[in-house]
Amino acid sequence: MVIEAPAKQIALSFGIDDGTGVQLESLYRKNIFRYHDFPLILSTGLAIDRLRQRAFIDINFPSNSNENKDAIGLLADHSNIQDMKIIRLALGATNIRQICIKNNGKSIEYEKRLGSLLAYDYQTRIKDNASFQLSSITATFDWTKRNIDNKYNPRNGDLITFGFGLGSTINEVNPYARVKLRLQEWKSIGRSNVISSHLEIGKVYTKNSQFPYDFGFRSNIVRRKKSEIADSALALVSLEYEHDFTDKWGLGLFIETWNSENSFRSIGVNMDYGIGIRARTLASPLSLDLIYNQLEKKIRLHFSLGIVF
Repeated sequence: MVIEAPAKQIALSFGIDDGTGVQLESLYRKNIFRYHDFPLILSTGLAIDRLRQRAFIDINFPSNSNENKDAIGLLADHSNIQDMKIIRLALGATNIRQICIKNNGKSIEYEKRLGSLLAYDYQTRIKDNASFQLSSITATFDWTKRNIDNKYNPRNGDLITFGFGLGSTINEVNPYARVKLRLQEWKSIGRSNVISSHLEIGKVYTKNSQFPYDFGFRSNIVRRKKSEIADSALALVSLEYEHDFTDKWGLGLFIETWNSENSFRSIGVNMDYGIGIRARTLASPLSLDLIYNQLEKKIRLHFSLGIVF
């Protein structure tokens, strides 16, 4: 039996983040039918917070027999982060292929993601009002293996992601490339305890510093830091212990060392220590942490959603 999705969908969401404050998002989806009832899905939406505002429109093609998903879209983005205002207009396309293999009652997911982006960025440095323009074209490839028991509440398994990107600025031909690797593992001890580890490294290769801001490694991908400066090198190692009091509530203890700089030689040790509450909601796992940073010698509050992507 085949059930057709609703012709139109409207979704609104509201959230709070420790770095950006209140976040508002809206999404409108509509099925479009072309020749031979070939369905296309139109998606458009807005996302607004204190530091960033985005608007997009996408055309999503239906999955075929090989589980390929294709989409093209337009993006308008404005951000004001770390003394830099950036206005972006972009045209992009993606192809996603997902394969699920079942073996002895376990499911292993493999995902390949190809992306291409043509972007125009107008950047203004606030402190001296200096501005410059950057046009670029970029292609990316990401391969992911998920061998976990539960995507929303992993207790056993591992995740591996390898990514490669290649592009060039258009104003002046300045090629750039990026490689990155992410490893995560979960191991349960009894019914109430889980130990997880996380390793992430990455490097951007370029003759100069001219590459799109989202191609570098922004420190906010490390869950403990607010900064969004794009750097050329990233290294992260973390270890976490979680104890469950009930099916919905738990306590986490973690330690991690991380940093992002313009080169691996410049990366120093930056330690975080923390303790936090773990809650499993209908939307996704929620983490509320108190974190002490050894370098800043400060304690701050951080919360996040814990989905394994």
